[in-house]
Amino acid sequence: MNALGDVSFLIGSGFSGPAGYPTASKLNQRLAKISEHEICIHSSGNAWFLEGQKNLNAAWMHLEDRLFVQEFLEFYQSALLMGSGAFDYETFYDYYRRAIEGNRCPKELVPFFRDFRARHIGIIGSNEHLLQNFHKTFSQLIANLLSKPPQRSHLCKPYHPSYEKFLLLVERLGKSNRVHFHTLNHDLWFERLAISDSMHAEMDDGFAELGSPYYGEMDSREELYLVRLSWFTNKFTRRFRLYKLHGSIDRYWFGGGTAADLIKVKWGVSHMRLYREILLKGKLQYIDDNGNFYPDFLTGTTHKIEKYRLGKYYPAIFRHFERNLARSHTLIVIGYGFRDSRINEYIEKHFLDGTSKSVFVVDIAQPVWSPFSSKRVHFLGNGVSGMDTEFILKRLPRASKSA
Repeated sequence: MNALGDVSFLIGSGFSGPAGYPTASKLNQRLAKISEHEICIHSSGNAWFLEGQKNLNAAWMHLEDRLFVQEFLEFYQSALLMGSGAFDYETFYDYYRRAIEGNRCPKELVPFFRDFRARHIGIIGSNEHLLQNFHKTFSQLIANLLSKPPQRSHLCKPYHPSYEKFLLLVERLGKSNRVHFHTLNHDLWFERLAISDSMHAEMDDGFAELGSPYYGEMDSREELYLVRLSWFTNKFTRRFRLYKLHGSIDRYWFGGGTAADLIKVKWGVSHMRLYREILLKGKLQYIDDNGNFYPDFLTGTTHKIEKYRLGKYYPAIFRHFERNLARSHTLIVIGYGFRDSRINEYIEKHFLDGTSKSVFVVDIAQPVWSPFSSKRVHFLGNGVSGMDTEFILKRLPRASKSA
């Protein structure tokens, strides 16, 4: 039996577009202007966009926080972007996170806070408190836009045309290669595609339920009960492997500091009701962690890069990214605009140093990236739905073409 080769994918927001998930540009459009009337912030701190529902408690519940969301965005658009409309939610994220983490208010925010308090008498919390609450809400609103109810039914052939070419390509590649999927997306669309004839749910993501001490509270409408949750173990053994480089909307940290564990929360489990099973004085007990208001995903043009080397998850997952790029004979990039300078460095340092390696970039329009001048870098138009997969297969190393 021939030894397996390695193929790597790098997937960006354009990949999920045909499935109805918002691209980065659509997220920018939606997050640039938010009215306090179209969001709900529950007494628990959970926040979401209202989809035509009426917020019965709008007159009093978290009113100042909702007003702050609306007016802070309006201020940023007018005072810092000068009404240009060039809103980028990741750049904005960097801006307000620097104010929070630096524990000092930028000078242009001082009159904004003063005027905000003058317009809305009775605000008790500090400026830092308002910004912290904004961060919790804004992060949850991003996750809300990327969330869809799960579909657990198996994806059988014939596939929908939007992803047929991709899934058939993956099936061919998986016959003679380990296939590494590195995604920058926070949504769960790729997990949905893994339940297909092409992959047969045979995909590792570094999480395991067996042996996990973590549980979450499930509400079945008839009763509440605890279900075991997967935790990050950093084990990848199957033919298909998923690495979510920028985190995911279903993952939350339990605990604080370097001892914190990253766990995966199932649909229907409250992220506010998470527990760790411990043995105390000979008896099993559950300790809770109610500090998780939003899932763990990375955003911010520079803020996310700073997180690549922090915690248990990101350093481990980026080591895999380096090794997979170095070992792979082919890199297929889908829906990524090459806007992350550090990700680009990984590709150029750990993949393009090989003289016989090929990169295939799949997108609607060709992104701006200097290595396109190389004969080893190929652009395929028409996006994930219309890409020319035969063009890729004909250029694979001989051992990787076997069916």
